[in-house]
Amino acid sequence: MKSKKISTGGAKTKLKVVIDEGKNRHIRRLFGALKDSKFGTPLKVLELTRISIGSFTLDLKSAEWRYLSKEEEAKLMRNLQKS
Repeated sequence: MKSKKISTGGAKTKLKVVIDEGKNRHIRRLFGALKDSKFGTPLKVLELTRISIGSFTLDLKSAEWRYLSKEEEAKLMRNLQKS
């Protein structure tokens, strides 16, 4: 897992977090287990955006979908055959 601080403003900090594998609510639970150093309360994720899945960059808005291109389909099939 990698993380990078993007910005801060008041009591909010914007982070970019990169994980190799994530299960349901993984990031929210991870940050909920951490405590605020000043108040001792669990950290809360206010906004979470998935930007990629594996090698696929998600260029869609929430609730949108599209078919895979032929190149994406071939890449997916190659990756599945490797595992």
